[in-house]
Amino acid sequence: APALSVYALDGASRLAWDTMVTGNANGEYSRQSVYVDALTGTVLGTQEHVMNGDGNTAWNGPKPVHIDTTKSGNNFLLRDPAHPTEQCQDAATNTTFSKTTDTWGNGNATSKETGCADAMFVIQTENKMLSQWLGRNSFDGNGGGWPIRVGLNDLNAFYDGTQVQVGHNQQNQWISSLDVVGHEHGHGVDDHTPG
Repeated sequence: APALSVYALDGASRLAWDTMVTGNANGEYSRQSVYVDALTGTVLGTQEHVMNGDGNTAWNGPKPVHIDTTKSGNNFLLRDPAHPTEQCQDAATNTTFSKTTDTWGNGNATSKETGCADAMFVIQTENKMLSQWLGRNSFDGNGGGWPIRVGLNDLNAFYDGTQVQVGHNQQNQWISSLDVVGHEHGHGVDDHTPG
């Protein structure tokens, strides 16, 4: 719901409605705060919350890949703005990757951040496929999914109903490739599809 607030940017302070608007801008998902003058109805300003980061991936390309991220204060988060439950975390701490720049990974598959850049590219690509091909609203059918946690100390990956854990291969490279992450999320789709 719109919130009555004081807009104090660009000149004199004014009473304004702060409204969240979601949709598409130039074919990309958009989520904006729109500030509307409470007396005149004039749009005073907007703030986009969907950021367009670049991922220097190890497995997916061409590089860099585009990933949608979330801005929070001065930091960017590896969290999908269209599906906030879908984010990439360090499995050691269950903490979502965060930094002051919106460029992720170094292209080295032994880096957890690179593993997360790959994983975010995969789930956002898979979400587009689910929507465009099947009319499905993300992995659980209701616009949601699960955190991906890169750093499992195992030659494996798994989905357990609450998360996707991504391990490594024999070369200690995080296996967050399209086939692995897509496969684990496929278990989640099956888990949330009646019949």
